[in-house]
Amino acid sequence: MKASNQITLLDHTNSAEDLPIPNLDHTEAFKTGYFSLDDLHVGNVMTFQFPVQEVSPYLSKKEANSIPFSMSQLPSILQLFSIPKESLQTKSMRGALCCLCLQIAKLGKL
Repeated sequence: MKASNQITLLDHTNSAEDLPIPNLDHTEAFKTGYFSLDDLHVGNVMTFQFPVQEVSPYLSKKEANSIPFSMSQLPSILQLFSIPKESLQTKSMRGALCCLCLQIAKLGKL
């Protein structure tokens, strides 16, 4: 297959996602990864700058093992991770811990 320096643009119907973003400065557009069809031409160099996002570090085995992992310790877990008591995360954690407790109870009866 012969190498090509051409870009094929496909035409499609306009939707809300296709509309230009209002009040977006040209330089800011490159920082966020947006560009217009006018920017696409042979020889044009576009530099995109994506912000570096901080990633939470993994816990060591010692740290992970020190986290309480039972239904009775749920308030301590929520406090440790600064999770609001009435949040969806809390509801999810409560459900996971209940399932875990049921599994452990079933295994204990075997």
